[in-house]
Amino acid sequence: KGVKMKTCSVCKVTKDLSEFDKQSTGKQGCRADCKACRKRFVQSPEGLIKRIYRHQKFSSKKRGHPVPSYSLETLTKDLLNNSKFITLYDEWKNSGFDPDKSPSVDRVDDLLPYQGGNLQVLSWKENRSKGHDSCKNGVFDTVKAVDMLSLEGTYIKSFKSVSEAAREFDGVPSNIVGAINNRVVKRKNPDGSYRESVTTKAYGHKWRYS
Repeated sequence: KGVKMKTCSVCKVTKDLSEFDKQSTGKQGCRADCKACRKRFVQSPEGLIKRIYRHQKFSSKKRGHPVPSYSLETLTKDLLNNSKFITLYDEWKNSGFDPDKSPSVDRVDDLLPYQGGNLQVLSWKENRSKGHDSCKNGVFDTVKAVDMLSLEGTYIKSFKSVSEAAREFDGVPSNIVGAINNRVVKRKNPDGSYRESVTTKAYGHKWRYS
């Protein structure tokens, strides 16, 4: 059998099929653009913005938020005229496309959806650090506050998140979650049989979601 070839829809060069990413819906089971052209687009300002917008839509759906209040075209126009985005893009490109230096767009207020006036441009490293801080402080709407109770069930105090509560005891969040959910723990006996116990407390206290 001869070598299977395909012409790239972008550079118009005929190449071996191995130079194209697979796509079940594409002709010959491959994408129309070759890997090299695809990579150039993904690393271009327009390609990066398209990826950012796609992530925003995915995150909005995951959080139960409305889709971004702007279109891809509007976001592209705004970012290509944003001096910080351009500066970060140049730094990313000059670094050899270091992932940490990639420009990103995040919400200013994590409790609000992606909308005009609630966007900020920052590097992916800064974005990731901001996300970690938000989780620790219980800012995200997906993070639940918890109440610490006495063993008799009397309310003592509240924490913004399970992680914050665990840090109070230099512990781990999973122990508190286990107490809240009455986690069933199965342990093996010396004779090979198993016994079950229900977790009802952690760090000397009972717990509940606020």
